Amino acid sequence: WGIFGSVPNRVHASGILIHSAGLADVVATGNGQIIGLEVEVGDQIRKDEVIARVAQPELNAQVEALRANVVELRLGLEKSRLLGTQDELLRQSVSSSERVSLQGAIAATRMQQRELEQRVLTQQDLLKKGLVTQESVLALRQQLRTAENSVQQLQAGLQRTSADVFSMQRANQTSIQADTLRIQETERQIGLLLERLQQQSAILSPHAGRVVELRATVGDMLSAGTPIVSLERTADKGSLEALLYVDSRLGK
Repeated sequence: WGIFGSVPNRVHASGILIHSAGLADVVATGNGQIIGLEVEVGDQIRKDEVIARVAQPELNAQVEALRANVVELRLGLEKSRLLGTQDELLRQSVSSSERVSLQGAIAATRMQQRELEQRVLTQQDLLKKGLVTQESVLALRQQLRTAENSVQQLQAGLQRTSADVFSMQRANQTSIQADTLRIQETERQIGLLLERLQQQSAILSPHAGRVVELRATVGDMLSAGTPIVSLERTADKGSLEALLYVDSRLGK
């Protein structure tokens, strides 16, 4: 079977010309309210150009709270340094007095010890001659041992005074180091929040192109992924393509 007729080689259609790179949406990277649109339909924009600004009150509040915390930590650090220095000076003064007293006591006890040693030798000679009793010699030796023990105890006390000063210095240094680390950690958190604030408050276009549609307006609340504008992407060596809408009845 067969038909007789004509096949048209032209059809009427509507459409648009776009670059071969296609269309793309610029979306929000976080939550917030639009406080400014920097572009309008038809604007040519560059890659990484700011197209909108979004309020971030929560992030701003967190940053301000951490900054206030840093101020308090720095004041506490300076106070710790001042008090630590005063405590060290006071302890050193007390220790110096204690050392002078202990050194005097050690010198006096050693002198007594030498005298007792000499007396013991003398008493032993007298004991051999039968001029003194064994009990008197033993009592003198006991006094000598007591003097020797006293010297040892006084020397231990002298070492403790130096150890106490060193321990206080170490404790102050540890406290200052802990405060310094807390300040550094808080400043690191501030840096991360500022970076996040910059990313979420200024919406940058990931592409170069022409704005073909505004998908949001000032005052709109955004969530991550919400489209803000639609772009006709442009490429350095891109070509134009026609996007046509043809009536299905004319298609073949």
